[in-house]
Amino acid sequence: MLSWFRRHAKVLMVVLGSAAMAIFGLGPVFDTLSQRGLSGSGQAEEVIAQWKGGKITRSDVRLLKERHFQSLRFLSGVAQQAFEQKGDDFRSYATPIQQVVDGEQDYVDEQLIGRFLMAEKAREEGVLVSDGLVNDYINTVSGEAGFTNQDLRQINKLANKGYCSLDSVKEHLKLELLYNQMSLYTNTGLFPNPNPTEAMEMFGRTSSRIECEVLPVDVKDYLPKITQEPDLADLKALYEKGKFDFKDPRGNEPGFKLPRMVKVQYFTANYETFLQNEINKLTDEEVQKEYDRLVTEKDNLVTEVVEEEDSIDINTPPPGNQLEIPETEGAQSTETPDDVTPPPVKREEISSNAAGDAADDKKPSDLPTENKEESSNPEDNQKQSSLLEIRGQKPSFVSTVNQEEEQKKDPSKTEFSKDESGNVQSGDDAAKTQDPTDSTPDKTEEQNKTEGGIGSIGDIEDAINQQDDAPQVPEVERRIKPLKDVVDELKRTMAGPAANKAMDDALNRAGVLVQAHFQLLLRVEAEKQQGKTPEQPAPLDFEKVAKDYNLTAQETELVDIDELALTEIGKVQIYRQQMVQGRVMPQFVRVAAVIFSGFNNIRFYEKDKVDDTWASQSKYLYWLVDKAEARTPTYDECKDNVLAFWKQQKAYELAYAEAEKIQKKANENRDKRLSELYPEKAFPTNSFSWFNSLGQLGLAEPVGVSDAGSKFMETAFGLAEMETGIAPNEPKEIIYAIQSLTGVPTNEETGTDFLEQQIFKFKKIPAEVQRVNGWYLREQNQNWNDEFVASMGLKWMNR
Repeated sequence: MLSWFRRHAKVLMVVLGSAAMAIFGLGPVFDTLSQRGLSGSGQAEEVIAQWKGGKITRSDVRLLKERHFQSLRFLSGVAQQAFEQKGDDFRSYATPIQQVVDGEQDYVDEQLIGRFLMAEKAREEGVLVSDGLVNDYINTVSGEAGFTNQDLRQINKLANKGYCSLDSVKEHLKLELLYNQMSLYTNTGLFPNPNPTEAMEMFGRTSSRIECEVLPVDVKDYLPKITQEPDLADLKALYEKGKFDFKDPRGNEPGFKLPRMVKVQYFTANYETFLQNEINKLTDEEVQKEYDRLVTEKDNLVTEVVEEEDSIDINTPPPGNQLEIPETEGAQSTETPDDVTPPPVKREEISSNAAGDAADDKKPSDLPTENKEESSNPEDNQKQSSLLEIRGQKPSFVSTVNQEEEQKKDPSKTEFSKDESGNVQSGDDAAKTQDPTDSTPDKTEEQNKTEGGIGSIGDIEDAINQQDDAPQVPEVERRIKPLKDVVDELKRTMAGPAANKAMDDALNRAGVLVQAHFQLLLRVEAEKQQGKTPEQPAPLDFEKVAKDYNLTAQETELVDIDELALTEIGKVQIYRQQMVQGRVMPQFVRVAAVIFSGFNNIRFYEKDKVDDTWASQSKYLYWLVDKAEARTPTYDECKDNVLAFWKQQKAYELAYAEAEKIQKKANENRDKRLSELYPEKAFPTNSFSWFNSLGQLGLAEPVGVSDAGSKFMETAFGLAEMETGIAPNEPKEIIYAIQSLTGVPTNEETGTDFLEQQIFKFKKIPAEVQRVNGWYLREQNQNWNDEFVASMGLKWMNR
């Protein structure tokens, strides 16, 4: 045997050497041959689209997707390696490759084919991407790290685990760079910030409001009037036009492709059922005990405020003991040597000067007192007289400050001033104090108090704050409701927590059986993958499970997202964290949207529980038992839908003609409202703006108008006062005759408001204007894409 190898050694070396060259030197060739290029040769495959340059097969799209993500992984590896080499000095100024967003197959197909067509359009426009340009781009991505070709091969090998060659990645980068360049061309005219004129107009669309009256003409009312039968050729032509497209929400184009569908089973723990069960368990003693407790705590459930017939003025002081100032013995008999005791200060003077308010014309005798009869004790009568003189003299902070400011300017203008000790003096005494020839000794603060005079402002405040009977807001009187009036609500409140716990327990126990069935299905699936033929388990008898745990069992047919949203489980709203205007925020999301958002990852009998906290308070446990991918139906499968679309278009034409008659009549009688001309059909919308800037930006929703849409807004805000126009709603199901009652504010009014209330005040463009501008940018971009796809002759064949 060994002698044979020795005799044929040269031949073996040639053969093995050639094989090695093929493997290591011709790898990119094999890599290219293993994956057919777009419109490349090979056996007949499923063609999913045509364009003016050829056909696109499923393999073509699959290759585009693979190369796209391989290129992204390679560029990420280049940047990572450059960062490790250069550290904080690493800077990459290359325009990034926009990543394809994964999702439903049709959505991914549209992105990939659109990217390919954009690159082809760039080539038509003369854009060239050479090998040198690709190398320069990679060098820019690396921050000019200076990687050699061998370095890049090693990076690609690590990034893509050897599944593709560097040459194939570079070849695909040419397509990506062509796409980037064409995208730059198309977005040149779309400015991220509006100019001043556009900003003013967009501000008006969020702030200006109009009032209208509308008259709806429902298209479905004209369906019975379509009596002619369509030609079979016309129906099949409609089918061919729309068999690869989903239903158009705007009703413009035919769409008959069947969307994704799911079949859902779910248990419902009805809150009212469980609540009634817990209410039946309550005893009369428990209810009475809880009622007594709530009465003691004056809870709103069992008490209510007693409304008085006559209103109470809380500013009127109640009768009772009046302000008392401590009396010092001999206060009224103390005299100074020169007998310069100031005259008694009248209440009117203090009220008008110290309080700074309007003078009180009431006499001291008019003031309410606890006992109007004179006391037999002269000292008591004198004390009461002093009290009446200064009652209600507590100065406000503002009046005190104003008084002091006036005194500083001209002390002679006020009746009171302060001496060096801070005591309040009359204007005459202040003048005496300021007279250097006056030899009258100054009275001390204590003397003023003992003489019955007035001390400092702080003394008056302290005296008033210390009184026990100062005017106070009376306590609200509450009436206890009889038990018979609140017993039902009281029982519901008492039984609520127990009902919620019982619902949770029932769903948890039923969920254990659902989970056990799910585990059984997983085991069967695992045995099938091992080549075994296990016995198929019996279906879950969820009707029996529901009965055992006092639940309701329900099941849907295979339904799409819109149909599921109409079911009991589908319309339940729950909180989910979602991206809104660049921020993650909690949002209300319907369960139908949650189910379809996880369509690819949800497995059969994998349960989930939700609470209808915001509506019925019931709880649900649901799982999927079947699902179907989107597909193209045959004509026989969707012929009813094709016929319905044909009739809808014909009925729309009749409804539009009727709306035009209404418009003509209203404009011929512009002195009358629509509600006068058509009192049984027309109605007001109340005021509304073009855009609703509260929360997430969107078109406003006028009262009574269903799915207004852009066409409705354009028409309504383009009308003069009492002028009438017509516009369909967004799905073209209703055509509205719209009469503007107010007209639209002029550009001068909008511009003035915008400049004064926004630009001059905040020195920036309002946030709602930026959001409206972004809304229009998206609209323009989508319109351009539609026109571009049509110009490239793209036609979906099978997807």
